[in-house]
Amino acid sequence: RFSKEALMNNNMEFVKENLRKIKYASNNGLALVNDVLDISELENRKIPIESHKYQPANLFKSLSSVVKLQLKGKPIELRLNYDDSIPESLDGDSLRLKQILSTLLDNAVDYTENGFIEFSMNSVIKYDVCRLIITVEDSGKGIPADQLIRLFDKGKEMIENNQEIDDSQKNLALAKTLVDLIGGTITVSSEVGKGSKFTVVIDQQIYERN
Repeated sequence: RFSKEALMNNNMEFVKENLRKIKYASNNGLALVNDVLDISELENRKIPIESHKYQPANLFKSLSSVVKLQLKGKPIELRLNYDDSIPESLDGDSLRLKQILSTLLDNAVDYTENGFIEFSMNSVIKYDVCRLIITVEDSGKGIPADQLIRLFDKGKEMIENNQEIDDSQKNLALAKTLVDLIGGTITVSSEVGKGSKFTVVIDQQIYERN
C-alpha cells in the first residue's frame, strides 16, 4: 500500500515518508520471519533470548514514531501515555519486546478506520524488578466473542496444521508465543464495533534508576 501511494504522488516529502514506512515494515517483517518461522522452534526454546541493557523510553518513542507515520492522513487520534516512573534502563530482551508490541500496534492500525489508538506503558516497581504493563487499545472493528476465547490458540493450531491463515492471525499467534518465551503474559478484551484492548505484562530487572 505504501509503495503504491508513493508512486502515485509527486510530493517528495510524502514519498520520503512512505519510503520510511516501507523500510520499517520490511525490517520488522524480516525480523519476525527470520526469528519466528516455526512456532515449534519457539516453544522448544531454539530461538535465543538475549537479555541486555535497554532504555524503555527510547523503545516507546521509536514505536510511537512509526505509528504516527502509519496514521498520517487517517481520522484517528493517537494517544500516547508513558509512565515517567519507569526506570531509565532495564535488563531484558528488547528485540523480542519490540516485535511483540509492533505486532499489536500494526494490528490496531490495520483494523481501525477512525476514532483512536491508545498506546500506554506503565510500571509497578518492587525491589529491583520493574513490572511493565503495556496496553494497546483501539476503537476498531473488534473481535467476536466466539473468536476471542481462542484468539491466540486458534492461530497457533492453524499454523501447526498448515492451514491457510491471514497475516493478523499468524502474527498474533507468534506474538503470544514470544510473550510466553520471555516470561510475560498477554490478554485481550474486545467488543465488535467498539474495539479491542491488548495488555502485555512482563517483569524486567532494573539496570539503572532515574
